[in-house]
Amino acid sequence: LREAEPERLVGSEGAGFGEGCNQALSRLAADRWTGWVWLLNPDASLPETTALERFSGILATLPDRALVGTAVWSSEGTLEASGGWIDSGLAFRRRRLTAAHLGAANPTPLALDWLSGCSLALRPSAHDPAARFDPALPLYYEDMDLCLRLGAHGATALWTSAVAITHQRGNGSGGDPARRARLTTISYWRFLQRHR
Repeated sequence: LREAEPERLVGSEGAGFGEGCNQALSRLAADRWTGWVWLLNPDASLPETTALERFSGILATLPDRALVGTAVWSSEGTLEASGGWIDSGLAFRRRRLTAAHLGAANPTPLALDWLSGCSLALRPSAHDPAARFDPALPLYYEDMDLCLRLGAHGATALWTSAVAITHQRGNGSGGDPARRARLTTISYWRFLQRHR
C-alpha cells in the first residue's frame, strides 16, 4: 500500500472487475512493485479514516503469500459473505463468515478457503503462478477461483474483522440484467467444472 500520484488505466467497456484488477496488477509488475495491493470494488467505501493505516499495520505482520480479506458491511448494516470455507457438492459456499466471527473473540486473522474480491489484499510479486483473476470467469466466482488456485500453490487466505469496508452491493456491475445473468451463469458453470 502506498500513496502516489493516481494513474488512470483505461480498460474496455464491460471488461469487468477481474480484468480491471489484472490490468492494474500487470502495470504494478511492470513497475516492479513488491508491496501489498488492496483491491476494492468501485462501489466500496472506507467508513473510517484510519482503516488504511490500521490495515497496513496488520499486513506487515502476515506472510508475503497471504491473501487477506476484511469485513464487508452492506449499506443496510449487515455483514456480507466476505469469506468462507469450501464444502463438497453444489452447496460448496454454505459455510460463510457470520457475525459470530466478529469482535474481540477473534483478534487474529482467521484462515479460510475463499475471500471476497471486493476487499482483498495481496502481494502480487509473492505469487507463482502470478496472482491474476481468470477472465474465463467474467462475473462472480473469480475471487473464489483465485483463492483456490493460489491456495493450491501454498498461499493462505486470511480474514480480519479489524478492518471493514462498506459495500453498495450490486451497484458496481450494473448494466443489462439479461447480460448480467448470462455472465454470472457462465462464471458459475466454469467454477463448478474447475473446482467441483
